[in-house]
Parts: sequence; structure tokens; C-alpha cells
Amino acid sequence: QIAAVCAVVCRVMQQSGTVRSVVRKKAALCLLRLMRKTAADQQLVSADTFAPIMSQLLEERDLGLLLGAVTLLLGICVRTTSAGYEQCQGKLLRLLERLVYLREVTADYTYYGIASPWLQAKVLRTLQYFPSPEGTAAQRQLHDVLVAIFNSCAETGKSSTVNKTNAQHAILFEAISLILALDCSKDLLASSVTTLGRFLSVKEPNIRYLALENLTRLALVPEVLESITPHQGTILGNLKDPDVSIRRRALDLLFTMCDGGSAVEVVEELVKYLTVADFGMREELVLKICILAEKFAPNVQWYVDVVLALLERAGDFCNDDIWHRVVQLITNNEGSQAYAASQVVEVLGRGASHEALMCMAAYVIGEYGRLIKVKPGSA
Repeated sequence: QIAAVCAVVCRVMQQSGTVRSVVRKKAALCLLRLMRKTAADQQLVSADTFAPIMSQLLEERDLGLLLGAVTLLLGICVRTTSAGYEQCQGKLLRLLERLVYLREVTADYTYYGIASPWLQAKVLRTLQYFPSPEGTAAQRQLHDVLVAIFNSCAETGKSSTVNKTNAQHAILFEAISLILALDCSKDLLASSVTTLGRFLSVKEPNIRYLALENLTRLALVPEVLESITPHQGTILGNLKDPDVSIRRRALDLLFTMCDGGSAVEVVEELVKYLTVADFGMREELVLKICILAEKFAPNVQWYVDVVLALLERAGDFCNDDIWHRVVQLITNNEGSQAYAASQVVEVLGRGASHEALMCMAAYVIGEYGRLIKVKPGSA
């Protein structure tokens, strides 16, 4: 029965001259609903027969029908892949040009001066499931549209209403996701970092959250990591935000963007933050600090200081592997043994008594306590 209904729906979508656009739109959404109701391994339409129908739908002028068609295509790509629908990629790019450049839309599809922002966002999201366009002309076409989106967002001033700003940001974040998905040119990546960097200090928490999330993805691209580093101070400031979700995203970004040049500063700031961090974040925070400290330690002495600070301030959240690792490093580095023993004694003198710290102290002082130089006048 579902197959029969599906066949009827497909015939309705193809009848451009005799069936109203609103009916064809509802037919597309009906097919999408049928696909979602069937098992994942059941294929209602095949790319060989349905791709030409979809390609024809994307050439329509009615924006309501186009929104239904793009929604259906997005559902197909999510459920399976874009394989077989390659001919639709060019149609999506032309549709995006029509919305961004020409703005050929009626008043009822214009939202605060923006041409159908929900359709623009959906087209950008659908393009993320396709490979990078083939041919220099298609790549230039995509590049120019994305640049136009960034320019349009930059022109959105402070006088803009909240609704217009939200619509513009919805398009922008989908454009950035597309840039990351298709591994676009360096200038687009740099524009993404510049734009997101401005969002790190805005008042709206949702925008800052999305900026931190997308910068974390961008930090995985070696070519743009250096351009994210100047925003390190602002990112550290987001660790003090009242919203715990923003604090977590800021922590993830700092962890991802940390390298040999910034590790010492980042780790020391995170250790300071540890004393005021939520208890729900401390275990994750301790783990990230340990990973960064071990990976980028300039010397063993600095690593010992970091681990001792963790054991002193958050010993309850440090597992045995942490002090086992530092003991192993101390044992294999004779030059650091006297320093480690003296630092352990100093920490114990401040009253720290966590179990993990006591275990480390028992080993280090027991093995290397004799190396401690007693200062004149000390007990």
C-alpha cells in the first residue's frame, strides 16, 4: 500500500501544468513523511527514477514548492546519501544565487528584507551532503555566493531588529558549516574565523554558543588555527559565563586550539579556573589539563608543578593514572627528582591531604627525600 501511495505522490509532483503548486508541495512533504515512517533499509524511491523528478522540481519558480522540494531532497540525503542526485547540486547553487543576488521573491517570502531566509538555510544545509562542485566555474559560483552571504551579514548593523539578525545568523552559520564540509578556500575559512570572533563577545548566549562550537570545528583545520589564537583571551573570559553550556564549549575550544606556543598560558589559566569551576565540569577539566600538560610540557619541572596543583585543588577528581604518570616521569629524569621532592613537601606544608596526593608524596619523598636541601633556619 505504501508503494502504491508513493507512486501516486510522485505522479502528482510531476504534473506542473495541471496541478497547483501548493498541492505539489504537499505531495513532496507527504513523500518525506512516508519515507520517515518506513524502515531504514526500505527504499521508496530510487535515485535513477526520482532524481530527474527532483531536478525538475528545483527549476520551479514558486518558493513554497521549492521549499518543499529542498526539504524532501534534504530528507533523502540524510536518510541515504546524495549519490545519484548529483544533477541537483547545480540547481541548488542556481537557486541560492537567485535568493542571495537577485532576490527574486514576492513580499510574502521576504522576511525583514531577506529573501526567504529559511529556504536559503535549507539549501545551504542540503549542499553539505554533496561533494565539492566539479569544475572551476561551479566552484567559483559557490565561492561568490558564500562571500556575498558574509558581506550581507557584515552589513547587518546594530540598528537591525532581533528577528532580522536571527535570520541572518541562521544563514551565516549554515554557510560556515558548508565551508567546513566542503573544505573550501582559505579566504572563506579566514572570513569564518573573523566573523565568529566578533560573536564571542556579543550579549546573546545562543550566538556565543554557536560561535564557540563552530570555532572548535575550525580549530581542527591547521591553516586557520593561528588566526583563532588572538581570540584566546575572549575565549577564556567565556569560562566565567553564567551559562554552563557556554563554559563547556569554551573549554572544548581551548582544548582543541591549544598548541606548543599557547599551552603554558592556557594550562595555567585552566588550573586557576579549576578552583571556581562547577563540580560537574571538574573531572573533565582535570582530564583535559593533564592531556595538555603532558603533550606540551616544556620540561618535567613544569609538568610536576601542574600535576601537584591538580592534586592539591581537585584531588577528588584525579584518578590514580595521573600521579602514576608523573611518578614515572620523575623516576626516569634524575635532574627533576630533587625538585619534585621539595615541591611535594611544600604542597604538604600548605595542608593538602587528598589521597592521590598522599600516595604520590609517599613514593616521591620515600625515594628522593634525601635529595632535599634544607634551607638555613628551616625546621
